[in-house]
Amino acid sequence: GFSTRGLDEAARRELYVESDLPDLIGQKPALVQAIAGPLRANHLFVPADVCSRADTDRLCDVVLAHHRERPLAIVNEGLLPYLDADEQRRARDNVRRLLERASPDGVWITTDLSERDETMPLLQRVLTRRLVRRVQREFHRFPDDAAAHAFLREGGLVGEKLPNLRAQDPDASVRASAENLRAWRIRRA
Repeated sequence: GFSTRGLDEAARRELYVESDLPDLIGQKPALVQAIAGPLRANHLFVPADVCSRADTDRLCDVVLAHHRERPLAIVNEGLLPYLDADEQRRARDNVRRLLERASPDGVWITTDLSERDETMPLLQRVLTRRLVRRVQREFHRFPDDAAAHAFLREGGLVGEKLPNLRAQDPDASVRASAENLRAWRIRRA
């Protein structure tokens, strides 16, 4: 997507690889250059469909071509809900394969397993419905943590929810939003 996370992360990482569908990722380098100037040598942009094994293998080859001292961290947010059940399984299996090949001690970090339709504030539900109409895809979220754990187990992965860093915030709405978007750390089983 058009997140600017890579601007900050590339400055602090050995290697930062952004991937997305070809039409979108093709626009990203120019956007980053317009905001931050010349691209960093460790900030790469790779077209890849996470549901495609061939694309994931190409992405893995890019990662393997760069020597890294630290394990790989695959980070995504807002991807899995766009995918139907079959696409979610293929994405999960491709992420596991990428970890197996490129970084057996690596992790997958995502908030996509925590979002629940019924816990979203009304405004977010309205905006989500508008987005669904715009992209012409229904959202597919996991109904609860048990379903998320089962999904991971079926793919040879294990996950844990990371601590809610805003759990002590005095504003109840901040605490609730932070709980809805808790990240999971996922490893190979």
